[in-house]
Amino acid sequence: MDSTTFLVLVLFVIAYAAVSGRLRESLVTPTMVFVAFGLLIGEAGTGVLTVDVRSPVVLTLLEATLVLVLFTDAARIDLGRLRREFRLPLRLLLVGMPVMMVVGTLVGMLLLPGLSWWEVALAAVILAPTDAALGQVVVTSPRVPVRIRQTLNVESGLNDGLALPALAVAVALAGMSQATQSVG
Repeated sequence: MDSTTFLVLVLFVIAYAAVSGRLRESLVTPTMVFVAFGLLIGEAGTGVLTVDVRSPVVLTLLEATLVLVLFTDAARIDLGRLRREFRLPLRLLLVGMPVMMVVGTLVGMLLLPGLSWWEVALAAVILAPTDAALGQVVVTSPRVPVRIRQTLNVESGLNDGLALPALAVAVALAGMSQATQSVG
């Protein structure tokens, strides 16, 4: 990432920080704003900025961003309440997500007939874990009961890690369906 790209990104983050308080009550989430900005100035939009996503600086920035997002989500969890009301997040994680993976695979087979079962399963496993960043208005709204907000926050923080084994299996089996290789 060159210095001009870095400067534009930093200026955008500062500009967003200046108006973020006003946007907090709207339906527009930070994720939406940053994705729209990326599409606008990136290669898919005006092409003003190009970023090598394999750059060590970009990878470090992405990892730091992920750490901050996960830390922020974890900081919002009331551990005492979670100890008392753990059943709903547990059901979402251990029942809802696997069921969604299976249903997603079945629906995907109907919608994507050119792909193998394992390729469709791979897509379903990737899409099944929810992300509270897109529904931030729900997770932070005082109009939504605390129990529901916390459940969604806990589920979105843990689902990716729990989906990882299914993802690894789907990747291995999708790869096997494309070539004659062992799962190992």
